Amino acid sequence: MDLKTLFDGYDAITRVADSGRHALNSAEIVLASGVPHEFRTTVHPELHAESEILSLAKTLSTMGVQNYALQVFRSIGCDDEKLNAVSTAGYPSADLVAQLSGMFARFQLRRE
Repeated sequence: MDLKTLFDGYDAITRVADSGRHALNSAEIVLASGVPHEFRTTVHPELHAESEILSLAKTLSTMGVQNYALQVFRSIGCDDEKLNAVSTAGYPSADLVAQLSGMFARFQLRRE
């Protein structure tokens, strides 16, 4: 399941009222289903402060998420020149990755 940000920040990202509540509802359904799953978030340094990523991870861990992946933004297919111009080198930091690795049974950082 793709999660864009903290549930209380969803409306700002999606520009859809009440979308955070719906995303939370969906996450709870997935967790309760017993079906193998992965939660993932695509992150960009202009859109996701490391503190926000950590807060989201803590929320997901508390909810019982076991399998979580961070996907670092790639410019392929993105027409937003401002986002494409920002370097993702060194993002997220090794410290944040280490913290997240300890919060989930399975954690993966994807750069490609």
